[in-house]
Amino acid sequence: MTTSKGTIQGYNGAATVDKKHQIVIDAQAFGEGQEHHTLQPVLEMVEARFKKLGIADNIYQKGTVVTADTGFANDKFIGNKFEQPKAGPKGESHG
Repeated sequence: MTTSKGTIQGYNGAATVDKKHQIVIDAQAFGEGQEHHTLQPVLEMVEARFKKLGIADNIYQKGTVVTADTGFANDKFIGNKFEQPKAGPKGESHG
């Protein structure tokens, strides 16, 4: 994994959690320090799993809210696919 401190042996983990039920619905490890390219494969895996289990054909049409820290920001993938709030209820930044 290449980091700002050079190359080290390690992984960057990403977990997807269902806020309502408080359970992990997906977890993946990536061999790179940067997260910006990992949001797409994580969301695609969650969507495929929900389709396979018969939970939903398209989880994003049911008002699903996806939140991720700014390390996942990737305008090329996100584009107009998701609504992006500018600030939270107390003015804190969300993106």
